[in-house]
Parts: sequence; C-alpha cells; structure tokens
Amino acid sequence: METDADTRDQGLAESTADTDIAECMPSRDLATLLKVSIALGSSLDLGKVLQTAVESAVEVLDLETGIIYTMDDDILFMGAATPSLPPDFPRNLRIARLSDHLYVARAFTSGRPVFIPDTQQVHFTPAEQLAVDHRHLRSILYIPLILEDKPVGALIVGSQTDVKLLSPHQIDLTRTLAAEISLA
Repeated sequence: METDADTRDQGLAESTADTDIAECMPSRDLATLLKVSIALGSSLDLGKVLQTAVESAVEVLDLETGIIYTMDDDILFMGAATPSLPPDFPRNLRIARLSDHLYVARAFTSGRPVFIPDTQQVHFTPAEQLAVDHRHLRSILYIPLILEDKPVGALIVGSQTDVKLLSPHQIDLTRTLAAEISLA
C-alpha cells in the first residue's frame, strides 16, 4: 500500500533526477540548445535558422564542418553548411538523391544517428565518397531530422583532420538539436 510519505519520496526522487540531469549537462551544451531555440523562435527565415543550427552543432561537438539537408520526395536539398561551401562544390551534392546516400538513408530507416569514426575504414557510394573528398571528412555523424515519425532532413557533422570519437552524451545532444531543427 502506498502512503503519502511514499508519494512524497517518489516525487522527491523524480525531482532530484531532473536536477541531476541538468547539473550534469555542461553550461556550454545548454547555451547551444538555447541558441538554437532562440533562432527558431525569433526568425521565419529558414536559411538563417538552419545556419545557426549547423554552426551550433559543429561548435558544441568541437568538430570542423557540418551541413543540413532538407528532404522532399527522396531528394535532399542543402539548406546550410559550415564552413560555407566553395563555389565549385558539386551541384549533385547540393541537390542529391537519397538513394545515392546510404548512410543518410540508414539514419532515416533506424531513426537514430549513424556514426562513422574513420572514413578511411568504410566503403561509400560514389556520391558519398565525393562528399567525403570535397569536405575532407575523417569522422562523420549522420543525424536524422524527424518530424511526426517522418524524415524531413539530415544534420551531418564531421571532423576534417583527425579521427574524432564522440561520447554517448555528445550523440544524445545532437539528437536533441535535431529535434529542435526538425521544427523549423
């Protein structure tokens, strides 16, 4: 039988757990989430919101590059990138078929991020290899943007110089960012 004391103790335990989570999350991570939330709430300019989001994701993960694609009818459209794409960046990577990007498709199918710690140890499709070569990617994290159980885009972040291992906390943070980005 549950007593009022039991109910109070349970409420205290839940409250403490919430506090522990907040205390464990570095203030830098919270600031990044806030920055993206403010961009979402203060601008109707999708490009500006996506640019803020990709820059924030790259910064908080201490990576060098990132790109956001939106998707419509299995076609990926480049929405924002950091650093900016060079003028000679291939058109077929600015607007791409999902079927040419198996790791993005895998993230969509699973609904979870797909992490490639070392691009030199993985086989890519020709289109993916072109992206790896043009952006000089070494480690890549593909994060699906999901809205109402439907993929609407992808956040792709990576390192360019060295293999970068990401912690479960960092990957969870990108999932939180992706959830915010999906609302744009």
